[in-house]
Amino acid sequence: MTTTRAEMSGSDAVRRALAKIDESEGLAWLQAHFDYCVLPLLNETWALDVDSTVKPLYGEQEGEVVSYNPHKPGRPSLGPYIGPVFPWASAETKDFDGVKASWMRSMSLEALRASISKPYTMMETNRASKYLYEKGKPVFLLAPPEVVYVMQSYTYHVDKGLSMDKLSDLGSKLKLPEGWTFKTKVLDQDLTIAPPNSTAHTTLDNFLNVYAGCGFDTGCSYVLD
Repeated sequence: MTTTRAEMSGSDAVRRALAKIDESEGLAWLQAHFDYCVLPLLNETWALDVDSTVKPLYGEQEGEVVSYNPHKPGRPSLGPYIGPVFPWASAETKDFDGVKASWMRSMSLEALRASISKPYTMMETNRASKYLYEKGKPVFLLAPPEVVYVMQSYTYHVDKGLSMDKLSDLGSKLKLPEGWTFKTKVLDQDLTIAPPNSTAHTTLDNFLNVYAGCGFDTGCSYVLD
C-alpha cells in the first residue's frame, strides 16, 4: 500500500507567496471569484450569520485590537466572526439543533454594497424586530434636517480604536454631510423603535456604524431633538 504524505505551508510562507502576486492581477482574480459566489444572491433575501466569539490572542497577530474581552481584560483579541450568507424566507422560524431562531431582517447585498460606498444615505430594510433604549442611558444621534438617526450598533472594523467609552467623541472624526450634526443625549424616558409594516429606515456613517431612523413614520415612540 502506498502512503501519501501532505504538508501544510506555514503562515509566513503563504504571506511570502502572496506578496509575489501583482496587486492588480491579484485583485482582478479575487473580484472574479467573489462575484461568482455573490452575484447570484443579489436577488435573494439573505441573512448574515455572526458569531460574537471573542478570541484572546497571545503574541502579535494582524487584526488584533484591545476591546471587549470579559475573560482576559486588556488582552488583544479577534472578533466577531462572520459566517455564511444564505437565502432566507421571510417570517420563518428555523431550528438549529433545538435552538429556534426567528427571521428578523432581510436586505439585498446590492443595497448593502451601495450603503457602504455612500455613507449617510438613507436605506430601507425589511425588519420585524423592536429596539428598546432605556431611560437614563446615553444614545448617540446623527441629526440631518427634519429627522434623526439613533445609533443601533458600532464597529471597530474601520476605526480600530473605537469602543463604547469613546462613542461620545465620535462626532469629531465623522465626515458629516453639510447640515448634519452628531450628538449624545441621555434619555429622560424609554425610547422604542419598531418599524411599522416591517420597513425600517437606516443609515451608516463613514466608519460603518449603523443608525436607526426616527421621524420617517410612526416607528419610534417619539422623535428625539
